[in-house]
Amino acid sequence: MSQQQHPQWYQPGSITESIRRAIEDKAITTEQIVDVFATHELDAPRDRITTLVENARDQLPDNIETASSPTDTGPRRTSPSRIVSTADIAYLNAHDFARILGATLSRYEGSFQTPETVDDVVVDLFWNRQHTTVAIKTAPTDPGSTRGSDIVHTVAEGNTTPATGRGASSTVIVSNSSFTDDAHEVAEAQEITLIEQPTLDQWFTDVQLSHEVLGTIVEQHDLTQEEYDDILNDLPPLPSTLQEIDPLDRQPPNIEPAASTLNREFTHETPSETTGSNTSRDDQQSESDSAPEDSTESVLDTAPEEHGKHGVLYADPDEDGDVDAFDRFAAKLTEDSE
Repeated sequence: MSQQQHPQWYQPGSITESIRRAIEDKAITTEQIVDVFATHELDAPRDRITTLVENARDQLPDNIETASSPTDTGPRRTSPSRIVSTADIAYLNAHDFARILGATLSRYEGSFQTPETVDDVVVDLFWNRQHTTVAIKTAPTDPGSTRGSDIVHTVAEGNTTPATGRGASSTVIVSNSSFTDDAHEVAEAQEITLIEQPTLDQWFTDVQLSHEVLGTIVEQHDLTQEEYDDILNDLPPLPSTLQEIDPLDRQPPNIEPAASTLNREFTHETPSETTGSNTSRDDQQSESDSAPEDSTESVLDTAPEEHGKHGVLYADPDEDGDVDAFDRFAAKLTEDSE
């Protein structure tokens, strides 16, 4: 197969649609799908891609052709969209978490922007409200773990001023889990607001953030504010009572975090730099904005022993990020086919 000529089922840049189209034609083999993905999409061992494609195919219903047939004129069954939970955020890197968070907060008011790497700032998001701008640092981590004071020191001592536009009047750190007591003490002294799992889950519930919307945003890069708005228009409008509430003031009671609907199992092992409240200041510079390394055990027997970056599609062959990405694609395919 020529690398210059793509098969009709292959949609460059969209693995989800490519798999759906390929599986609709039973004449297309797994080997053919693997050939295309190995050449154009994934930097991963061939046996890994094979296992992932087979896993995706197994999760699709046998009657996918019938379900998508234009001759099926019967009433379509609709099912309620599943709301994103904080446990799902563990599979995103800091940048994608910031994009999802910005999209969520913009449903309350204003717009948002994510800084470029060259901007040399320690935050991942600027939320432009009506009269103020909020600088936000995202802190994705494993469910059940905690973030220590090191990330608070990093934000307090770093640059939180956007390269363009008005300066930030307040600073917030958002985690999908929780912070240690020491982190809360340092944040209070530095006038930094910490947002934890209950509040973040409340935001997702308020705006009814669905998995479909999350997947669309994560799959697409360099979206404009107008394109974000078009995607978010699929969500129900925010009730007027919630529009009058400052989401940063939302403080729901501590509750058990909802289980991820991505069907993962966590061992709750946490890297030392994210759990200790007495982390050395010399270690602060090792804080990374990339996806958090977690100890997730993959549902695939072929997953390597090393911990990888979750939520990253084009991971290095020795990392485990492509497994998580493909599982999410397979789950989304299953939802769309039901």
